[in-house]
Amino acid sequence: MKYKKLLFACVAAVWFTVGCSGGQETGEEDVLQEETADADGSESTDIESAEKEKEEDVPQEGADVEEDGTKTVKIYYIDDMGALASREADVEDEQAIWAEMKKDSVLAEECELLGFKVNEADKTLDMDFNRATGDRIRSFGTAGETEILACLTNTYLDAYGCDRIRITEEGEALSTSHGAAVDGYMERITL
Repeated sequence: MKYKKLLFACVAAVWFTVGCSGGQETGEEDVLQEETADADGSESTDIESAEKEKEEDVPQEGADVEEDGTKTVKIYYIDDMGALASREADVEDEQAIWAEMKKDSVLAEECELLGFKVNEADKTLDMDFNRATGDRIRSFGTAGETEILACLTNTYLDAYGCDRIRITEEGEALSTSHGAAVDGYMERITL
């Protein structure tokens, strides 16, 4: 871990120095573009390796990452009174958040998260889940479906510091219990 941080610091310093050099163009490839062989035999550049490590080490805006790789996030659920409530949980990634939502019965055991992508530049999330999750959402009717969607969207948006989320069911727009399609990006849902 210390090696990754040191490598990241070195690459960041070089990037900063090169970026602040007044934009001089040499027409040559950067000196850092030296190719190296990875453990699996594939080739990559030092910059690509450093960028991958940078992505892994940069904490998400939504939650502070602890030294052990976990972060504390707010898990939204519907309480006994039918109100949107939240609790905190320490999680490692999006799958751990999904598991926490199962503990609160927002999601059923057969619900699976199939895909998840964060676009930090646009502050958007893309989430894809299985048909069982869509069936779970539709099983509660209009009001219950809005509550489950609020739990999902608000939990993930908060956890990753994003503004909008697109939810799909096995790659297609989610169909609601009343026949509408949840298509495109949604913002936080307020109940």
